[in-house]
Amino acid sequence: MISPNSFYEDNLKGKTKEEVLSVIKGLKRDITSLNKDLFKPKINIFPNPAVIIDFDKEYLALAIKTYTELGGNYVLTKAEQKEAAFDNKLAQIEKIELSWEGDIYELTQDNLDFEELRELHMGSWKTLYNFDKKPLKWKLVISYKDNSKPFISKGSSFYPCNWESFMMYFNIS
Repeated sequence: MISPNSFYEDNLKGKTKEEVLSVIKGLKRDITSLNKDLFKPKINIFPNPAVIIDFDKEYLALAIKTYTELGGNYVLTKAEQKEAAFDNKLAQIEKIELSWEGDIYELTQDNLDFEELRELHMGSWKTLYNFDKKPLKWKLVISYKDNSKPFISKGSSFYPCNWESFMMYFNIS
């Protein structure tokens, strides 16, 4: 992993619009592939794919910004639109409730750090992580002040790629 500034210097600076678009496509392929690796049993990849995904998402945002600065018209994918819509509603969160292995954890708007939540990319989480059809072990419900449809994600023995970071946000070890 390299810093976003180093990534820019090595992969984006001085590139044409078409070359930057190629970088964007490559990063998206990498993220998709790494997300699939997370669900393979007992993989031993270092660094953890979730860490690589976090860095790749930072690089992707930088590449998209560079592409638009070069005059490119970047169109968000459906998944990116979903994540952007989630991020746009962060300030409307009333509470976050996590049921995990029989315990319930709750955060209210008074103790939320919206920038940290944005960095978790929760808008890209699937609704269901239950690929083995086992009973659910966890459920996340985010309620909004405007009473709009809550954000719900749940699963059994599978989790979103950044679950460990999310658990740290909740101070759960």
